[in-house]
Amino acid sequence: MKFCRMIKNRNLIIIFSVLFLISISISITNTKSRYNVHEGPSFASETLSNPIGSEYWDETEIDFIHIKNDNWSAIEIDWIQNNTGSWNNPHIIENITINVGYNGFGILIEDSSDYFIIQNSTIYNSSQGQLNSAGIYIKHSNNGTIFNNDLSNNNGSGIIIENSVNITVSENYITNNSVDGIFISGQSRNVTVFSNDIINNTMKGLDINHTARWNIIYQNNFTNNGINAMDNGTDNHWYEHNIGNYWDDYVGCDANRDNIGESPYDIPGEAGAQDLYPITYKSCIFNPREAKDAIVDEDEELISGANEIFEYFKNNIGLLATWIIGIEIITGVIVIINKKRKNRLSDENFW
Repeated sequence: MKFCRMIKNRNLIIIFSVLFLISISISITNTKSRYNVHEGPSFASETLSNPIGSEYWDETEIDFIHIKNDNWSAIEIDWIQNNTGSWNNPHIIENITINVGYNGFGILIEDSSDYFIIQNSTIYNSSQGQLNSAGIYIKHSNNGTIFNNDLSNNNGSGIIIENSVNITVSENYITNNSVDGIFISGQSRNVTVFSNDIINNTMKGLDINHTARWNIIYQNNFTNNGINAMDNGTDNHWYEHNIGNYWDDYVGCDANRDNIGESPYDIPGEAGAQDLYPITYKSCIFNPREAKDAIVDEDEELISGANEIFEYFKNNIGLLATWIIGIEIITGVIVIINKKRKNRLSDENFW
């Protein structure tokens, strides 16, 4: 009977030992990832792309579009779909290439409240020296979408939105403009800017003046602009659903591999705004000294835990069983620690 109890105890000991070693292995695997160095691809290289080329109308046929006081119905030209101007049936300007030349603007929409879309078009060469020159200028107008356009190489800004409400700017390529990529001015509000490539603009990538408010900017690529962004307005948000923007001058890093920085990105300007969830592909790097100290701390925790289990078994299942479990645990801990040191302290994991 005593021998049977010893066999039973030994089986329990083996089961406890296996569970203990498995739990330690899982802990080590989870911990190891904190020290790996990973430089992921840049946001720009993943998303940078030109919109589809304009398919039908080019600069030999059109150099300026002007919509004023909702005169959509008075315009009968092939490159404008004059619809009802409702949410479900907006007016559409699409598939055009405009060399602005001396007109100052490629597309100017002012004093309009109808729903409209400007999409899949290329507008460049807005005039130098013109007041508020831009590829697209939305002025005192509401309910517009600017989608999938190439608004580059203008002598003014790519887009100006002035005193306008409910404007969406998304998936545009806005680069190499002599002033700003996007300028939001006046009493503009509820302007949403997301998923745009805003690159190489001379003054600012995106500029919000002091009277604009309640605008949302997220998931954009701000790279190599004179100043990536400036916010002098009120209650503008530089993130949405815990996703901010990519900033090429962000100095923070991502510790948990979710591609979101651990520290906010400060937006220049009087608003004191911050992107609380900046996109980054730079993993946090621990130097070798910090990693070694962390390894020592973890090793001490492992040994302390093993001692506690050893004492528990000694007090509850007898001396012989304690020696058996002790040998198994110590052997396992030594193997794990040696393997962990070898993996963590290799040059490959730090540089």
